[in-house]
Amino acid sequence: YDSRKDVKPPRGFEQAAGALGVPLTLVRIAPDGEVKLREEKHPQPKPMEDMPITMQLPKEPVAVGDHWSFPYEVQAQRKGGVKMQVQTRRRCELKEVKTGIAVIEVEYQILTPVDQYVRSQLIDRLSEGTVRFDIEHGRIVEQELNVDKRVLGFSSATSSMHFASRLHEVLLKGGDSAGKIQQVSANISP
Repeated sequence: YDSRKDVKPPRGFEQAAGALGVPLTLVRIAPDGEVKLREEKHPQPKPMEDMPITMQLPKEPVAVGDHWSFPYEVQAQRKGGVKMQVQTRRRCELKEVKTGIAVIEVEYQILTPVDQYVRSQLIDRLSEGTVRFDIEHGRIVEQELNVDKRVLGFSSATSSMHFASRLHEVLLKGGDSAGKIQQVSANISP
């Protein structure tokens, strides 16, 4: 669906078309990346609190090799339908700083012992990857987060689930290209 050309959106894209040119969310973020206010301006799915929209940094200074984490409590459901709270965290480690860019490794971890049934509900969160953070400007310039996990026996003894995803974001340089669709792969057309 190309909103620049298509007058009427195809079936299934009506909600996306209704959100064009409309502010979706008002977010206020502290200098350390903590979300202080999030106000939904347009109906959309409820965000997962443990999947932050930016990189949260520790309040105290860190050196190369230091690590920090942010805990989250997420809800899952056991096989019988009983809900349970699962302790998780996003663990970060400062790997290097070069020319004002901090390279941070990030991994999402499940801390509560869970069975395969519960793990299958959380599999999409189990990302790991690298964030490149511009210290002077206080923003992410590039990040890549990947999930490639398998859960065996989550539904029956022979069941198997394989989840793979890749998020790669790069901050666009200013000028004419900002805000425009750009081709970044031979498989994606603007």
